[in-house]
Amino acid sequence: MIRTTVAVLTTAAILVIAGCGVGNDFPVVDNPTITVAAATDTTITISWQPAANESSVGRGYEYEVYTSASTMTSPGDLDGATVQVAAPADELGEDPLAATISGLTVGTGYHINVAVVNPRSGDLELYGDVIGVTSGVGQIFSDTYTGADPYFNHSIDTTGASRVVEYTIDPGALSDIYMVFSNPAAADLVRPEIELGSLSEIALSTWPAANVAPPTARSARSVTPTGPIILRDRPEIADWQAPEPAPAGRGIAPPPPPPLFSDAVNDSDDFYDDSVSNTIAATCRAVVTVDGTTLNVWVEDSEWDPAPTEDGKINQTMVDFLADSFLITGTDNDIFDWVTNVYGDEWGTHSYSNLITNNNEITILLWDIGKDGEAGGIVGYFWAKDNYKASSVDFSNERVMFYIDSASLGTPEGGTWDITDHWPTEMVVTVAHEFQHMIHYYQRDTVLGASTETWLNEMMSLVSEDLVGRKLFDGIQGLNIRGPRGVLPSLGGGAGPADNDYGRLPLYNANPSINLTTWLSLDDVLKSYSIAYAFGAFLTRNFGGAELLQAMMDSASSNSETVISSAIAAAGGPAGATMDDLLWKWGVSVLLSDDPLAPSGFRMNTGGWIDSTVDTTTYSLGSINHFNYDQYQSSIDGPVIHTASTYPLAEMEGMSTIFYELGLNQTGALT
Repeated sequence: MIRTTVAVLTTAAILVIAGCGVGNDFPVVDNPTITVAAATDTTITISWQPAANESSVGRGYEYEVYTSASTMTSPGDLDGATVQVAAPADELGEDPLAATISGLTVGTGYHINVAVVNPRSGDLELYGDVIGVTSGVGQIFSDTYTGADPYFNHSIDTTGASRVVEYTIDPGALSDIYMVFSNPAAADLVRPEIELGSLSEIALSTWPAANVAPPTARSARSVTPTGPIILRDRPEIADWQAPEPAPAGRGIAPPPPPPLFSDAVNDSDDFYDDSVSNTIAATCRAVVTVDGTTLNVWVEDSEWDPAPTEDGKINQTMVDFLADSFLITGTDNDIFDWVTNVYGDEWGTHSYSNLITNNNEITILLWDIGKDGEAGGIVGYFWAKDNYKASSVDFSNERVMFYIDSASLGTPEGGTWDITDHWPTEMVVTVAHEFQHMIHYYQRDTVLGASTETWLNEMMSLVSEDLVGRKLFDGIQGLNIRGPRGVLPSLGGGAGPADNDYGRLPLYNANPSINLTTWLSLDDVLKSYSIAYAFGAFLTRNFGGAELLQAMMDSASSNSETVISSAIAAAGGPAGATMDDLLWKWGVSVLLSDDPLAPSGFRMNTGGWIDSTVDTTTYSLGSINHFNYDQYQSSIDGPVIHTASTYPLAEMEGMSTIFYELGLNQTGALT
């Protein structure tokens, strides 16, 4: 596998060819295609059709030819261009028009576009952006595969320009050969162009969309959707601007801890949702105290039914099931113990006067999130507004609490509700997910004063679901929960069955090249959950599991790369890991995930459980083979791997990887 980090020219250039004798007509482009006709080491020649109304204005339009580092699709993209050449329009030929851009850099790629301009009115119309590459080789690498590693890697320093890079690969033995392109920058880049000299496929820079075909399936079968992918955490929480925590005054002793809420079963109260005018009438249905920590479970009154006659309603059996999963008498036997052992306390002492003080109580409110009466959708959330005093946030409930969807918890798989049903077990891992968010707010935001990007916070919650999966199965209730990996613990720690369409990885397989660190919105947010889990699964299976997550929580940095890098080193991994390193290694590990003997640092699949220990508690993560998972709502297994006919025309997103198949069953030297 090859990583090629591609940059493009950082300055823009403009070629202006002017005409005369035009009125106020608006230029009309009916054929936006620009053709790269020829290229030398320092020039690119292009051709294009004149404006549709060129002849009616006496060939009086000006044609401006631009080159740039990025795509030019609107007039605003032309800012910063510089004039290279100017010539009358009638010197461009008849049909097509043509121009040669000179003074370019050897082995360099450029975005090129043409604007037809009415010089009298200033109106302009753009053609279609195209990529041109000057000839010549900027860098040459030659590698011989020796069998010691199933990959080699090159990072190409292309400051100020992209490069034409030539690789000669001699695998020695029959091999499948892939490229992994990674873009560790935040900004999108022009995607790398590929020409396969001695292989049978050619990837053209102007490959027409009509020629794009679906990838070849490893296996095909009919797929029955397994239900909605669930969404944890409300979108408006990410947009909520929390008040600045107010430090307590100097020399003022902090107030004593408040008394316990003294919640009692059958107490009634109104909880604030997103404003003081939007309340949830609820009743306390369980109070559990273990070793000084108290759990209060409240249920929305409209969703309570002691003997449910419709799906989605809550009774005492369901409340007790959820409470026991979270906090039960004993040690090392519930979500509270397992998650706090890794991350620390959910709330405690602090120095802020506008945050509530600690009373060692946690509240769970079961309510019909979204008021839809159906399972799925948003199934839980933690909102730090409740950690503030009402004097600072008027709709704070002044509790350390999170929210769980009652409709999901109360939905049976068959006619009778059981703790082994799909939705009740999903709500248990949702509790682990939201509990990480709760602890995260205290340990990082409040104690360390460190902010965390959404994608990283969500990644830690998703892998927390992973951490408790086997423990819930081995525990008191014997819960067999697929979790984000999508494999039942009862099947063991192996990579699970083929044609798997459960968990988060099918959606990742369908979208492996989206930006890892940009948290998407609306329906696309499910893709962000999937790629965040896939990356977290790679990190935890290669760099320390629960120990890695603990070190990430303990990092005082607000920089995601620093948090991850320092945590890898603290957990016993290599020092100085960068996102550049991790992106391409993640890509390689995905392609090697069907091999239990993949090298250390690239191994997601050992054929069994992958263990880590914090204090005296062992956490087990199951193996992952990406080729055991379908692409979401498809019969194609494995991640999207491009060939010449499917290689994307769009730019490569920031913080992303692209998989490309160079050849299967190849032997001999390949260029």
